[in-house]
Amino acid sequence: MQRFKSKEIGYRDVAPILEREACVLCSLLKRFQSSCVLSGKIVRVDRLCSFHIWAVAGGAESDRAARLFTQLLDARELGEENESERCDICERIMQEESLRCQDFVQLLEDDEFRNWLVGQGALCLPHAARLLPRLSGPDRQLVLALLRKTRERLRDALGAMLTEAGAGQRAPVLLSRVAEFLKGRRGLGRPGSGGRNQSS
Repeated sequence: MQRFKSKEIGYRDVAPILEREACVLCSLLKRFQSSCVLSGKIVRVDRLCSFHIWAVAGGAESDRAARLFTQLLDARELGEENESERCDICERIMQEESLRCQDFVQLLEDDEFRNWLVGQGALCLPHAARLLPRLSGPDRQLVLALLRKTRERLRDALGAMLTEAGAGQRAPVLLSRVAEFLKGRRGLGRPGSGGRNQSS
């Protein structure tokens, strides 16, 4: 995926890949994560967390998965537990996340992006927490208002689901949106979260 250069960034650069009512940053990172797992964006790995090793096993082309798994087998000491080690894909995602947060702050200068964000956008709580220290004045108020609006929309939808849905009915899209709002997109682990991928 295109890396946005700060002096060139504009709303039209990202608009085609933003998901309506999904966290803007989670949407961008989901695409980046998929490209890491599926398209060979990461050529060499020595460590993968449980989430990403299963993602490679289930989604990557077999020759690519076989090469990555051979690397992992060669890198892993027999009898050694290394669950606390970092994951190479998680590390790449965290680097990308830092860049995307910078891009987001710059995009707030674009009136068209601000209007889209107010009308259709969303942020999850973890990404808002990363952005708020970088923002002040109207930008900070916009993000806080967006969080309140998203929380109320999700609460209303959950309330409707509880009163209208029959017993045993499933609403995976709604429940996924609530999970994303609370913890971010699955697989996008963050330092200090108790593990590499506790956002599921």
